Amino acid sequence: MIHIIDSHLAAENRPLLQSMFADRKCLFVDLFGWDVPVIDDQYEMDQFDNADTV
Repeated sequence: MIHIIDSHLAAENRPLLQSMFADRKCLFVDLFGWDVPVIDDQYEMDQFDNADTV
């Protein structure tokens, strides 16, 4: 399923967003071994994940 979330809906969709960032960490860092930013050793987030992101 695809969810489209912009910044004004981010707070009410926090669990969904956290799950997405955790899944990205599992895939890109743990599985593929990419050297990308990881927050709190559980979320893959980068410079493109900001208030302007949809």
